[in-house]
Amino acid sequence: MNKRLIHSTKTFMKETFRNKLDIFFTMFFPILFIIIFGNMFLLGSDQDQIWRIGLLAEDTQGIAAYFEPHQVRGYEDEESLREAVEERSENVGVRFDNGEATIYMLEDIQSMGEGVFLQGFVETTLREYTLGIEETLIAVEDNLIVVGEEAAFEIDYLVTGVMALSLLSGGMFATIGVFGRYKKQEVIKRFMATPMKPWEFVVSASSTKVLLNFIAVLIIVYLARLLYGVTLNFHWGIFLAIILTSSIGMMGFGVLVLLVFKKTETALTGASILYVLMTFFSGVYFPVAFIPDQFRWISRLLPVTYIIEVLRYGAGIEAMETSYFILLNAVFVILGGGLLVFASKRFVNAEKQ
Repeated sequence: MNKRLIHSTKTFMKETFRNKLDIFFTMFFPILFIIIFGNMFLLGSDQDQIWRIGLLAEDTQGIAAYFEPHQVRGYEDEESLREAVEERSENVGVRFDNGEATIYMLEDIQSMGEGVFLQGFVETTLREYTLGIEETLIAVEDNLIVVGEEAAFEIDYLVTGVMALSLLSGGMFATIGVFGRYKKQEVIKRFMATPMKPWEFVVSASSTKVLLNFIAVLIIVYLARLLYGVTLNFHWGIFLAIILTSSIGMMGFGVLVLLVFKKTETALTGASILYVLMTFFSGVYFPVAFIPDQFRWISRLLPVTYIIEVLRYGAGIEAMETSYFILLNAVFVILGGGLLVFASKRFVNAEKQ
């Protein structure tokens, strides 16, 4: 076993987990995405959601029967009904008098998809009560078409998208740090003053970033399961392969950014802009098919788009040809690894001479 490689890997591992910027963008920033946007994407995804309905009417019990299985609570006056809605004790308030209905709903709920469905449900139910319709006139049977092997909701797409963002930041920003910041601080020159070979430097520095990515993705998966009950059925072999190949691909992309912008500070600024661009155009929150046609070509130019695709295929929520899956991962390894080799010759060998 190469003792220099082991020692340098331990050194880079300590430096990696002490670097607050890398830790933030790879671990904590994606976690913030999960926490902030998780509840928003859960709205309307649960078909068995039970609404809380406040009702002010003469025949409260009779109307309540039409609202089953939702929870209906009767109120004696309009003021208490409005207060209940304002305090979010009720999802919606309904005052029904002589065939006329007034619906009370908070503005933030009414402006979202949930509010539209809720208002429509209340109006339809009151109409059925007024007409005395006790049975549904039209029976509707849902036939769910699953795109992949598993049925998926918006939260599943969000989690896999955030995992891809974590792999992006853990590869792109880390590589700019290794070949940019280390070069500027003459860390590479100090290492090259030792018997260490350039490939040993690159492998030891890169392997710690892959480990950080693996830990970050595991944390995201665990939190998604803990907070929102998300169960992504990854096969461990495929899961590990995706993390490894995607990390190599994104490290190569970081080298490309550094070569284009040349200076470390400029490269970090450019990488941050690209990060935001990929957040909106790579299908992080939803499938790329939802993006308007005139902007969809941008998605095809962004590498994170393809990482998201392989992650969703690996989780079984999107379909993909096996040959295409293998091709994408091969491209990540070949292009990413090739750029890392080029960087070792461009940045590391230069310091050794």
